[in-house]
Amino acid sequence: MMDYKRGKILSHIERNLSQGIKEGLYRKDMNTHVIAYFYLIRMDQFLSMEADDDTIKNISSETILTELFIYHIRGIANDKGLEYLEGKLIKERRNKKAK
Repeated sequence: MMDYKRGKILSHIERNLSQGIKEGLYRKDMNTHVIAYFYLIRMDQFLSMEADDDTIKNISSETILTELFIYHIRGIANDKGLEYLEGKLIKERRNKKAK
């Protein structure tokens, strides 16, 4: 069951990477299968983190996931994708401050 689930998730991540390349937001020179696998491993590591781990116990899961996502996107995005990401981040931060 776990292998099936991982295969499905890996497939979804690879499709996202291919779509991002087609849209001109992600680098063309990456091995999408390897990058998808790296991302899957990183997510597994996050999910297995101990809630009482002193290094992260005062950081919300939302903050950790956001930073993980930004870290991932910065590694795969081209200049156009980085510009898009920065625009989204700035807009999101403004919206949070307005609330």
